[in-house]
Amino acid sequence: MKWTCLSRSIGIDLEIAGLMKSAGCQRVYLGLETGSNETLKLMNKKTTVEDSIRAVKYFRQAGIQVAGFFIVGYPGESIASIEKTFDFALELPLDEISFNVPFPLPGSNLFERVSGIDPSKDWSRENDVTFVYSTEFDPIWIKRRIRQTMKEFNQRKGGSSAG
Repeated sequence: MKWTCLSRSIGIDLEIAGLMKSAGCQRVYLGLETGSNETLKLMNKKTTVEDSIRAVKYFRQAGIQVAGFFIVGYPGESIASIEKTFDFALELPLDEISFNVPFPLPGSNLFERVSGIDPSKDWSRENDVTFVYSTEFDPIWIKRRIRQTMKEFNQRKGGSSAG
């Protein structure tokens, strides 16, 4: 049987990755989130950029494809840390990348932190790169930078389609 899964980057070592591969794992989707340890702390992720690098390395060594999910425009983040995330996504040996903006689900810590939540926004389209609350970031700039990064990623991958 062949399968894919979502995983966190902490707790992964070469032995676990090898066991996953021998059990039929073909691809792992990692919520890497950002290339900034400071932003990971803001997100309360309890992981580090170094954990992400190690996990990607171990999965790749085991022969498992790796996809990375990233979030840009987190409240309290800086333009520099957003750019760091775009660079990080391009530097890692990933097979697929995807970017989104923070999505404050009701009841989450993020929902409690943000202001200006717009109930008229289409909340059913969380992968639409649309802020549903007031943000200090220019959504047009973020969308443009995501497009540019995706284009560069696809060019590096030989034009194949990715996230």
